[in-house]
Amino acid sequence: GDYLAVKVDRFINNRKKATVANFEVFRIREKQIPVEKIELKDTVQGFAWEPHGNKFAIIHEPAASHGVSVSFYEMGVDKLKMIKTLEKKPVSHIFWSPQGQFVVLAGLKQSNGVFEFYDTSDMTLMNVTEHLMATDVEWDPTGRYLV
Repeated sequence: GDYLAVKVDRFINNRKKATVANFEVFRIREKQIPVEKIELKDTVQGFAWEPHGNKFAIIHEPAASHGVSVSFYEMGVDKLKMIKTLEKKPVSHIFWSPQGQFVVLAGLKQSNGVFEFYDTSDMTLMNVTEHLMATDVEWDPTGRYLV
């Protein structure tokens, strides 16, 4: 791969309850392996790279709000860029299409079974569907079908 992401949780002011999540993204193929950092004061629940591309998504829950947010980032030529943050989403998992570009944000198991389909090229919401008590999601290898 071209990139390596490492999540580091650190305590704030030596308090064992309050943590900050740092993501350090290493550009493996570049000279001297430059590092980019993202700091989230939220509880991180999930992370997933786009299979064939340079985007990734993070599921995080802000401490002050009631709801989960999903942030999308893209590794640009020179710097890391936040594409968009979707707030108050009923999701617990991220499923990228094997070909990239398309992503399903799913609320599985104890969540409500909502599936949200996004095209990350322009961050459009393509469809929302509900499958109560869904436990698993799997893309077919071509990225055309979702089971």
